[in-house]
Amino acid sequence: MKVNKKKRAICFDVGGVLVKLGPPISSWLAPLDKSKLEKLLNSYSLGELAPELFFAELKKISGHPDNSIPIEKWFVEKRLISPFSGAPAMLSKLLEVGIEVFLFSNTNETHWDFIRTFSFAYDHAFLSFMMKKKKPDPDSFKEVERVTGLAGKEIIFFDDSTTNVLIANSCGWSAHLVTGESPINDISEILRLHYQIEIH
Repeated sequence: MKVNKKKRAICFDVGGVLVKLGPPISSWLAPLDKSKLEKLLNSYSLGELAPELFFAELKKISGHPDNSIPIEKWFVEKRLISPFSGAPAMLSKLLEVGIEVFLFSNTNETHWDFIRTFSFAYDHAFLSFMMKKKKPDPDSFKEVERVTGLAGKEIIFFDDSTTNVLIANSCGWSAHLVTGESPINDISEILRLHYQIEIH
């Protein structure tokens, strides 16, 4: 791997960038009150609810049957499919050559516990349920800068949300939108073409 040694870090969104996602929960269910469901999910991703309370409320809203797969397992396995091909190796290679790697994700405690089984290598994870704030709130981006001591073009950022990329760029970050079925290939090309970082 060739690396330009300027001071910088690479910051990755997780879902849709490093991890392949299934359909959003709102598409699995037909709740009578969709706004209540969205409010519940948002509260859980901000760390405002304990898992036990979240799943009790989710079961009530969704009408999840007692005789089916446990709702906790269903909540994870329907949404988090697998790491994208090449994602774990890419993170490890970046760390091996001294590039700081951050994860920056709107997620919840249950999903994060499952993502940790993927053995991603990184220096620090910025997680909405621990930060009590989430993208695209500019304060969440400022929190990354505060903790890392990096700012502006020192941070290369990859996300699958146009809104998040726009906010990151407004903070001065070098932000890139990656979507589709092969984001790791796209990230590798961006790193090679724009930053002289070649991952082999």
